[in-house]
Amino acid sequence: MDASSDEVLVAGECPVCPGVGAAVMVASVESAEIFFACPDCGCAWRTPPSGAVDSVDPPSRFAPAGFRLAHRKDVETAGLLPLFVRTEPLAGGSGDFEGIDGFVAGAEAG
Repeated sequence: MDASSDEVLVAGECPVCPGVGAAVMVASVESAEIFFACPDCGCAWRTPPSGAVDSVDPPSRFAPAGFRLAHRKDVETAGLLPLFVRTEPLAGGSGDFEGIDGFVAGAEAG
């Protein structure tokens, strides 16, 4: 898993908007805790979604102070590397969280 700064880390498809969105690995700007969010529908999950969705939450539930795209180091430190499926381009792709409440572009863990 070698994601560059112009790629996002994806853990699978978004079950809320399948075929359109992806479950992107994101991190709290406050704690660097990893969770998963879809930039297309704005939903977020503590664990990577699979199949049916039991709840639909906004990213602010898991990162009240804001969130950012996860870095490879974050994912490795959290022991979540096995959940990584693929990378996608940041530009015009799954990393486009602009307009989603709480997204902080280019933020580092605090």
